[in-house]
Amino acid sequence: RETIALAAIGICPTRDAFAEALAAAFALELQRWRDFGLAPVIRRWLAAAHPVGTSLEVGEPGEPPLTGAFAGLTEDGALQLR
Repeated sequence: RETIALAAIGICPTRDAFAEALAAAFALELQRWRDFGLAPVIRRWLAAAHPVGTSLEVGEPGEPPLTGAFAGLTEDGALQLR
């Protein structure tokens, strides 16, 4: 996916404002996970994720990457590659 800086489209939050908003969003997702389990979190993540079939490379720094097609997430949130 193409990426750009938020400043290029006129949105330029301060570092502190961004960190505060990120912390609040993380706290909300953590509370949802605690209240409703992982399934709703995974559904929301998949709605914003790469489409199934998208080519991905994953790996640890210094290791050769694994390549495959995105095949979703398991019930416990693990990445699935084909």
